[in-house]
Amino acid sequence: GTEAIAELEVRFDGLVRRDGGGRIARDAGRIRFARMPVDQDGQEVGYFDELVTEPVAGSGLQPVWLTVEVPADAEPGIYTGVLRISGGRGAEARVPVELNISRFTLPRPDEYRAFLDVIHSPDTISEFYDLPLYSDEHFDRMIPSLRKLGRLGSQTLYITAVRRTHFGNEHAMLQFRNESGRLVPDFTAVDRYLDLYREHVGTPRRIVLQVWTVDMDAREKSTSIRLTQVHPDGRLSSIEQPIYGQAGTEELWRRVVQGLNERVEARGWSPESITLGIGADRRPHRDHVAFFNRIAPDWKWTMFTHARGDPRPRDGRLTINDMRVGFRVLPDVPRMNLPLGDRIAGGWQEGFLQLSSLRAYFTERSHPATFYTAMSKATRGQWGGLGRVGLDFWPRQGTTNARPLSLMTRFRTNNVLDINLMRDNPRIMTVQGDHGALGTVRLEMLRQGRQLNEARIVIEAALTDDDHRTALGAEWERAAREALERHLAAIEIGNRSWEWYVGFDWLNDAMTLYDLASIADEHR
Repeated sequence: GTEAIAELEVRFDGLVRRDGGGRIARDAGRIRFARMPVDQDGQEVGYFDELVTEPVAGSGLQPVWLTVEVPADAEPGIYTGVLRISGGRGAEARVPVELNISRFTLPRPDEYRAFLDVIHSPDTISEFYDLPLYSDEHFDRMIPSLRKLGRLGSQTLYITAVRRTHFGNEHAMLQFRNESGRLVPDFTAVDRYLDLYREHVGTPRRIVLQVWTVDMDAREKSTSIRLTQVHPDGRLSSIEQPIYGQAGTEELWRRVVQGLNERVEARGWSPESITLGIGADRRPHRDHVAFFNRIAPDWKWTMFTHARGDPRPRDGRLTINDMRVGFRVLPDVPRMNLPLGDRIAGGWQEGFLQLSSLRAYFTERSHPATFYTAMSKATRGQWGGLGRVGLDFWPRQGTTNARPLSLMTRFRTNNVLDINLMRDNPRIMTVQGDHGALGTVRLEMLRQGRQLNEARIVIEAALTDDDHRTALGAEWERAAREALERHLAAIEIGNRSWEWYVGFDWLNDAMTLYDLASIADEHR
């Protein structure tokens, strides 16, 4: 076998622009070390993915990851430097590093035009670190997960209002307390979470209040809902309350609606971003829909569905029977028709937000190249982005049907035929570290592909705007069309696989798109 590396040290001294016109300081670089995941039996799975801060002890092969955060004032150009690597025997390897900074400037991640829906599990963090749910320590341990959502540019915020949903939550984030015999909503945990989200992720485009589960779809099946009561000492307990529309429920839930609207507005967010969740192939009962139409007339529903028999969106709106839909995710994989011709624009320009979960296109163990292409694959035709991807639903002990068990499987509210949270999709893109979630190669590749997809959208927007396209000129248009055709064809050839990566000059492809997007921005 390979001899173990001893006392590995890696140093980064910064970068200098090739023409001597600028520098990037060493503290802009972040060094991490990749290690292999282990399966349920503790065996290494055979590929490097988990990114940790210290070298892996006893390893004979140690991949090193250098991530450079480009300063906002860095001049475009090619920067060079070295990584100094030593293994404890006096010899030092000097590995050349080259960084090509484009003139294109990305927007803030929470302002990206393509939509990304990555789901964080507060309950998993509580269980894996053995922390009281929504305690100070629990909120602190969630911060690494939220930071990763922010770096990815995820744009959904989930709040559980009922217990035992398909998120696997034993208790809800929105809780209730007893005031002189009357139940009232308690937003203490919600307030903390909204503040952390604003600080580490940004402004959500959709806020999903989870009020429904698949076992609540008919009155004859359920006359009550499962809520969480918080006691004066902070203890949480389970309570059953009448289901929506029964006596006394309207006053209680009007308080919920008013309270959440006020909190969203106080943070500078739009109350129109609030949706109810999550409808599926099995839909909320019409009486429950009517109840929320009455008490929250500006709120719509979030759907995860095959949409069989549903009407098409019209004028940027979708209503199914009396259910107004704010956005929906379908498991279908968008198709690409090549050559593009005039079918250039992806779903980022659609009035109604519809996402793909890219079901079976990628899972936890897909090749990193598949994560790199996911956003471009999901933003085509009438599709506005990627949805229902898990961040940190880490597997528990045991397996079922060769799939790891996570919190989402512990209650019978994650029905495979209705609202399976992430069937044949990634449930995790992080791993458990000592103080919270750690990143992975897959997460970095999704982030990198998401950034490139924003450049692609800038090009598409220019090509579909007559005045903008004319101002850019025929030469830019020809180059842009050729670049888009080449980029999307490579992704289509590599559908459900990664072989395209071997023979495709993906670095040059990315720089070409960034440079074309930069020119489009300059002439906007």
